Amino acid sequence: MGRRKHNDVELATSAHHQLLTSVLKSQEAARDSIIYSYKHGFSGFAAKLTKSQAQKIAELPDVLHVVPNHFYKLHTTRS
Repeated sequence: MGRRKHNDVELATSAHHQLLTSVLKSQEAARDSIIYSYKHGFSGFAAKLTKSQAQKIAELPDVLHVVPNHFYKLHTTRS
């Protein structure tokens, strides 16, 4: 979503919700899935999605990149 950087914070958040709603087919599901909207420096968001939902978003023309979270296992109890 980097090409569509919004200077208006509310407009950016609204655009993120609209994008999620287009994939999740529900405004409530979009509101529930979004974790954070990035509005400073670039336009983007973090959301809880399935792999297939993330793939659908990645295929949209306004989306530049989708990055999945990585969970790491603790290897030691000492630092």
